[in-house]
Amino acid sequence: MILVGKTWKGRVRSRNEDVYWTRPELQLCGVADGMGGLDAGHIAARMTADEVTQRIRDLGPDNMDCESLETIVKEANREIHARARALPDVRAMGATLVMLKLVANLGFICHAGDSRAYLLRNDEFMQMTRDHNLINEKIDKGELNEEEANSPRVDNRVMQCIGPSQVVKPTITEFEVQPKDLFMLCSDGLSGFVSNDALSSIMYEHRSNINLLLDKLIDAAGDHGSTDNITVVLAEVN
Repeated sequence: MILVGKTWKGRVRSRNEDVYWTRPELQLCGVADGMGGLDAGHIAARMTADEVTQRIRDLGPDNMDCESLETIVKEANREIHARARALPDVRAMGATLVMLKLVANLGFICHAGDSRAYLLRNDEFMQMTRDHNLINEKIDKGELNEEEANSPRVDNRVMQCIGPSQVVKPTITEFEVQPKDLFMLCSDGLSGFVSNDALSSIMYEHRSNINLLLDKLIDAAGDHGSTDNITVVLAEVN
């Protein structure tokens, strides 16, 4: 797997609370977005990256299934929550998470929050995750329709993340990977400002040069007026 990543604090924020990690020896990559409005989001994001990576390393790179990955994330969450509670200045810290792990011909995507994963496979561009936010919860309950969900006045707070609560409910997706699959993980500094159609066009146009594609995606967020930190990881299957 070829892995590249980049993060930028953007044009508005004074500090970058996003973290990304690429671990080719583990066939692993991820993005964590420190939660705006909570204490020490950048610390929570860094701890999230470190805790899940170490637990995957301890498990062994090929000993992975949905159950073990869910356990890893829940254990990491409990550790981060406990450490935050012991530090009064950061006790409310939290971070979203999206992570990709490959094992032979299988892929696992795990996410908690609104950081996203996408896949470009041949001529199809797919969003692989569904945001854990209040909007989607209300849509599922029939309290909101798609048109109402697009209103800027609608509360879109994140309903799952790492750190603030002792309990987290990540979503794990298992699937078969194919040669030349190209995955894109990102924080909502990109996906919250650039439409899926625009992302698809950029991915198609620059897929042959993964490093250029990385820069184009970061630039697109700025060009579309992103007011957040922007982080992107690209993973291409050999």
